[in-house]
Amino acid sequence: MINVAVTDIKESQETNSGEEDLIFYSFEELFLWLEKINGVPIISPGVLLYELAKDGRTGLRTRKEHIEINSDSRDYPLARGVAFEAGLIKKRGFGEVYVRNPQAGLAFARTLDSRFSVSQS
Repeated sequence: MINVAVTDIKESQETNSGEEDLIFYSFEELFLWLEKINGVPIISPGVLLYELAKDGRTGLRTRKEHIEINSDSRDYPLARGVAFEAGLIKKRGFGEVYVRNPQAGLAFARTLDSRFSVSQS
């Protein structure tokens, strides 16, 4: 289960509220939702999911919203392996780079969903 807390920055400054909690049951669902947010760069959804899968939490800030994402599912070695397999991360020289391709992010999300569902059953 993936918990997302979305805080509207303007509303929270004015009324001390404006927070909305969302729950996603798959990384693919979350990826598709993140893609629709205005102000999130194309590369970001896949990278955010990678950070979420390896650390269990991540976040971002747009001009209008602050978004915190937490997940019960985290596994650094699995996330890293799937990221390379899906093409989200590639080796370059002595380091690694994120691939600027939304399809790689979506492939990462789908593969991660299938791997987590297999490991939890």
